[in-house]
Amino acid sequence: MQVTLGVLGSLPTSFVRLFAYLKVVLIVLGIATIIKYKKAITTPIRLWYVFYVFYFSFAILANAFHDTNPHKIVETLIPLIYFIGFSMLLSITAYRDLIPKVFAISFFSTCVLAIVFNYFNISIDFEGVAKYELNRASGVYGDANNAAVSALLSFVFLLNLYKPTTRFKRILRLLGIAISIYAVFITFSRTGLLVLFIVALLPNIQYLNFKKIFLSVLVVLPISILGIVSLINSNYLNEVQKERLEGVINIITLSGEEVNYSGRDSLFDNMYGFIEENPLLGNGLQFSNSIRGHNTIFGIWADAGILPFIIFLSLLTFYFIKALQSDKETRAFSFSILLILSIFMLSLQTIINQPYLMVLFVYVGYVIEKNNKIVPFSR
Repeated sequence: MQVTLGVLGSLPTSFVRLFAYLKVVLIVLGIATIIKYKKAITTPIRLWYVFYVFYFSFAILANAFHDTNPHKIVETLIPLIYFIGFSMLLSITAYRDLIPKVFAISFFSTCVLAIVFNYFNISIDFEGVAKYELNRASGVYGDANNAAVSALLSFVFLLNLYKPTTRFKRILRLLGIAISIYAVFITFSRTGLLVLFIVALLPNIQYLNFKKIFLSVLVVLPISILGIVSLINSNYLNEVQKERLEGVINIITLSGEEVNYSGRDSLFDNMYGFIEENPLLGNGLQFSNSIRGHNTIFGIWADAGILPFIIFLSLLTFYFIKALQSDKETRAFSFSILLILSIFMLSLQTIINQPYLMVLFVYVGYVIEKNNKIVPFSR
């Protein structure tokens, strides 16, 4: 809705900004309304609160020490507000049963819009129809990798949580999964395509044995490579798209020296130089974003120093351990979600800065607890 209002609706920026902040106000009002009804908050959620306290304390202290201004402090608080609001809301079981449907519909909608925008050559970056053919679908995010994340999440929710009870619904589920896969493909995200293969395999990992793994490597992998090669040699793709698919083959065949990192290696090296200068205290709030570090995990170190960085790594490790200890259905779903977010955190600086993804961390933080389970839906 926000993108439609701002870009396609050609409304004034001030109006769109008001619409965006109205959502934040509603979250705050929601916190005030449900705080007395909230139930026990789980350990993963409490770890996030610990992380936030240390991150903001050390990052702001670093700003004071270096005599610099915090980078976009208001925008930095928005994901935190969403996190607090939904950590209270989802402590109530009824809302944990409802929100998977909201996620599935929302993420699938972004897939459809990414495909439609790409077909009509609509680019959010250019605020309208681009004058040349788009190389990569970027959807409502204006960024191909973020669009890939959303499409992957749509795939995981439909694959793991949507359990149709009729033949017609099963056909709709297959169609939704196919649309999600296609949405990942047209982003031409190397990371996205590789993660797609992994998360498609995870729900069936319990049925795999050495023979099946061997056959997969011997049969499926060569067929996949041949399919990509045939696309590269076809006339359906432009040079940029072919180059990105070549990057996927280079990664699969472990030809690391041939992989094009799109300048992220240089951006990381630049950020790591600042980490080495201030490893203990950091450089200030959202510093890594201001220099385009393109690495969420190490960006925390650059912002707030070594202690919040260690706490964040411990938090992620705890999530993965709890996910592995869950029942089979919850394990496949939660591990897939965590894998998507963690892998993309190594190449993006937007994961924990996106309110909708922080809500996802909250949801997973509840379902991986011992007495909680995911609730599949059929409608």
